[in-house]
Amino acid sequence: MEPLRRLLPSAASGALFALAFPKAALWPLALIGLIPLLLAMDRTETTAPVLDGLVWGAGFFGVLLYWLYTFFRQYGQLGPLASIAVFALLVAYLSLYPGLFAHLGSLLLPRHGSAGWLLLPPLWVGLEWVRGRALTGFPWGLAGYSLAPCLPLIQVSALSGVYGVSFLVVSANVLGAASVRYSKGRPLRLKVLGVTVGFLFFSSFVFGLRAMSRQADTPVHRVALVQANVRQDLKWSPGAAREILMKHEQLTSEAAQRGARLVLWPESSSPFPLSYPGSGGSGSRPNRPYREAIQELSRRFGISLLFGTVDYRDSPGGARPVNAAALVRDDGSWGERYDKMHLVPFGEYVPLGRILTFVNRVAQGAIGDFVPGEVPRVVRAEGVSIGTTICYEAIFPELVRLFPLNGAQILANLTNDAWFGTSAGPYQHFDMAIFRAVENRRTLLRAANTGISAIVDPVGRVRTRSRLGETRVLEGGVEPANRLTLYTRYGDVFAILCAILAAAALAAGLTRVKRGEKEEAGGGQ
Repeated sequence: MEPLRRLLPSAASGALFALAFPKAALWPLALIGLIPLLLAMDRTETTAPVLDGLVWGAGFFGVLLYWLYTFFRQYGQLGPLASIAVFALLVAYLSLYPGLFAHLGSLLLPRHGSAGWLLLPPLWVGLEWVRGRALTGFPWGLAGYSLAPCLPLIQVSALSGVYGVSFLVVSANVLGAASVRYSKGRPLRLKVLGVTVGFLFFSSFVFGLRAMSRQADTPVHRVALVQANVRQDLKWSPGAAREILMKHEQLTSEAAQRGARLVLWPESSSPFPLSYPGSGGSGSRPNRPYREAIQELSRRFGISLLFGTVDYRDSPGGARPVNAAALVRDDGSWGERYDKMHLVPFGEYVPLGRILTFVNRVAQGAIGDFVPGEVPRVVRAEGVSIGTTICYEAIFPELVRLFPLNGAQILANLTNDAWFGTSAGPYQHFDMAIFRAVENRRTLLRAANTGISAIVDPVGRVRTRSRLGETRVLEGGVEPANRLTLYTRYGDVFAILCAILAAAALAAGLTRVKRGEKEEAGGGQ
């Protein structure tokens, strides 16, 4: 019982840290939620720090991602036990990262003295960066996202990406833990740490205020976002297809009457595909009635329409579906199509499908067989260049930055969060999308099927937004931008440098220990 009792504070602090994220959104908790774990890492008792990290991760990811159980149960076609098992497996995998952080951090602290505390934020950031890439990547719940409501502090992400904000969060926790650790001695160490962390926060806050105070460009393009609020259980129902399309057309008419020239529909907004797979592997054939209806809609209202849709791409094995964003201009001409590049594993495809052949059978055929796009295509409409991501892609900063690099003046995100109901999922997803606007200093247009739809300006201010579960047209002005931020130009250099620094410090510490062991062995002879 004693080891279990010792691990409880770490599990509780992980759960506490999760409350800094939506729905609770008690963001100050992120500045203290790591302290029990950091103190556990600095203990000299025999319990392995990795266990503290694992239970911290279980507490954090278990609370943060609770809503995925309902997703697996309701839409993954899994039974209760299977849903619990899949959720537990995901939490266990994600907990490996804080477990590794605790283990490696416990090696750094005794071998680098006071500097060991300063090495913990780079170690955390390096592991977050790895988590965002390993096994297709899952950068959900990065520490920096907890500060989304604190706009001045997140402006540093234009330099470093969200990872720079994560660095600030962990630094605050390091200072708190060191204050407890050195409360009865070593005041100089604490002062050095306090000055360092204080300088980081002060300079980041001042930088953020300056960025937010700059005069924004005058909006010159009128846009509208259509949120038709189609329930997920109706979205692909053949009997509801015509009604869903008519609802989007009606809301588009309303948007045009308000003066919008560019209208966005969400991901897979209509049950009708742009093409059908041909018979016998003969490739795809266009869905002409649907294409003509969309073209007529654009011509009639004099608007350009950017909308999410399913299409088919010809391949050697026959036509394969793509999750796409298509554009029709106000004269009825078609723009280029963007195909979603980063698909959702076990949702839109099965990783290692030739090996994991049983997965789709367990899910009763609920997993798609989509193929990914290959190019971050930028389209132009109404005099502005638009970089469009689809749903889950918005959580990958290194992917989104490719669109401004390719000339996008504004960003769009077409999504369908109806899968997650009114849980914390849509709110967490939205906060991550806000960071993409700040990182790239681009206006973000977010069209969501059931919400949250929003227009976010280049410093993360939400100009207008919808509520979950409402039918609404959002409209407003946007200003194109051309300047590239440091993050847009150089990507995750900050996170990579953090990973290199932490790895170098670990290597140096191990070398020092081995050298000491050799000297002791030599002296013993």
